[in-house]
Amino acid sequence: MPGSPLYPFGYGLSYTDFKYSNMHIDPERMSVSTPMRTQVSVDIENTGRRAGVETVQLYVHERFAPISTPVKQLRAFQRVALEPGQKKTVAFALSHDDFVLLDQGMLWMLAPGTFDIMIGNSSAGVAVKGTLEATSN
Repeated sequence: MPGSPLYPFGYGLSYTDFKYSNMHIDPERMSVSTPMRTQVSVDIENTGRRAGVETVQLYVHERFAPISTPVKQLRAFQRVALEPGQKKTVAFALSHDDFVLLDQGMLWMLAPGTFDIMIGNSSAGVAVKGTLEATSN
């Protein structure tokens, strides 16, 4: 029996197809000591012949955390309705709190490191990826 779920989180069927492109992360660096907002945007286009609704999901993963962390954490999502051939830019605002974790002393902390930002239509359907660096200065 496989170790993966039969239907990943966010799984759904559609009568049309969607294309993800042009992912932007601004800023691409943040300080662990200064709370700030990070803007993430992605273009989504309906490449099929029918109108459809897509749930765009943003996941975060810290590559080298001081404690064990989930492989992907859902941090934001938006439902987008698109006509055939239509393209929209979907924007997400991530805060400092979207990157913190509980340390062994049960205190919230943001550890320096590299965060993978992944966007797609399900936890298994990651279409575009980017990185965000958290620095200690």
